[in-house]
Amino acid sequence: MKLRVSEGFVVMFMNPRGSDGYDEEFADIRGHYGERDYEDLMEVLTTCLGVTTS
Repeated sequence: MKLRVSEGFVVMFMNPRGSDGYDEEFADIRGHYGERDYEDLMEVLTTCLGVTTS
């Protein structure tokens, strides 16, 4: 990531639900793939792009 930033790229790094790094409840999205994890990704993307949803 640091390399890309130093080359002038914008890097978005996120930790959506279902990924490691938090407790079991956060990581356990079995049976719900593409739901809240997708919303997490889209929330970060819209925030980084400065898009308003209202």
